[in-house]
Amino acid sequence: MLEIKQEKNIHHETIMAVFGIVFVSLFILANFLFGFILPLYFLSMAAVFCIAVVYPRSGLYAIVFLTIIFERFFTLAPLILGKT
Repeated sequence: MLEIKQEKNIHHETIMAVFGIVFVSLFILANFLFGFILPLYFLSMAAVFCIAVVYPRSGLYAIVFLTIIFERFFTLAPLILGKT
């Protein structure tokens, strides 16, 4: 049989940014469910810090994405991109 294999052109920085966002999101979810847990905070932020040190662009991507999410859900002003 003919095996069709597609290569994905996703850079390591993008994948690591997704992992950083997941670590922070899991920490926030744990805060909602169980309250603030200091060791979990240190573990998740240390993981994100290590990712950002090794892949600086992924840290920037994660910061921008998480800031947009924070601004969208925790302020009263609507998210405006361009003129929409």
